[in-house]
Amino acid sequence: MTTTVDHTTTEGPPTQPVTEPIRPVMGWAALGALFALLALYVQGRWLLGGQAHHVGTGITPVPLYARISVRSNEILFGLGSLVCCYLAVLRPKARTGEIGFNGLLWLALFFVWWQDAITNYLAPGFAWNAQFLNLGGWGANIPGWASPNPGQSTIPLVWDVGFYLFASFVLLVMASALLERARHRWPNLKLPVLLALYYVVLVVADFAMEFLWVVTGSYAYGGTVKSWTLFSGHYYQFPIYEALLAAAVFLGWTCLVHFKNEQGETFLERGLGRVTLRRRPKQFVRFLALVGGLNVAYLICYFIPINAFQNHGGPWPADLQKRSYMVHGLCGPGTAVTCGKR
Repeated sequence: MTTTVDHTTTEGPPTQPVTEPIRPVMGWAALGALFALLALYVQGRWLLGGQAHHVGTGITPVPLYARISVRSNEILFGLGSLVCCYLAVLRPKARTGEIGFNGLLWLALFFVWWQDAITNYLAPGFAWNAQFLNLGGWGANIPGWASPNPGQSTIPLVWDVGFYLFASFVLLVMASALLERARHRWPNLKLPVLLALYYVVLVVADFAMEFLWVVTGSYAYGGTVKSWTLFSGHYYQFPIYEALLAAAVFLGWTCLVHFKNEQGETFLERGLGRVTLRRRPKQFVRFLALVGGLNVAYLICYFIPINAFQNHGGPWPADLQKRSYMVHGLCGPGTAVTCGKR
């Protein structure tokens, strides 16, 4: 797709119109700027507008295994995020005076975190353990929010940020390196086959990791579609589509940040070489393009379909509703809101 710029002048014979390729990176950067502003508004209003408040565990004692799971994950993800910040952002900045692609990716992932509240956008379907360090949720500030009691959604501060700045970041960096190695090791392996194999690995890995967190009480899937749910009726029930959608997100993210054209530009950076800006403003354009692409992929691959599933989900298991540290006023006992459809 191109735009035409007329370079004809009033002196001498007219010249032919010159075509200049559109720079897709600027479109992604514009989207990124909108998402970044939305994130700052949604979370800034929650944090500075008096909405943030700690949500307690309630009357049900939190089992020891759940407390261990919560605290160990907070420590791991918190420390992991700091290490990644040093390796991807601070050390390169100190050595070269600028932040490389991985550093920009790390920073961009922070502006994806705000979307976690969207899991309960239409109806309560997901619950965090209130044992996590939390200040409630910011869902009420997201345009079009329809689910009741958004402030009672105990989004973990340390663990959830760490999921993006540590776990997601490390996965993307490692996946990119492994895909590159695989393409050199098996040059005759067609790319769609390689990506299909990668997707299968992601599905299996996501199930193994998430089911461990669910069983140990870090969070729970409440209103799920029964025919798509393993161990339905228990607090540790797990919807199969969760692993399928989560894997789709990471597949999409990996493709966006790994594959490059002949100019060394990723899909989101196409046209960056034709952007007439100085070095630092051009780096900011790259950062915003990453923010835009990551957010769009997250919405399309995960949050839109997960809400479609949850909108058709059944009632939460009684085994889950009796645990105040998981329900904590989001729905069910003590509220006027039914946990899931009946």
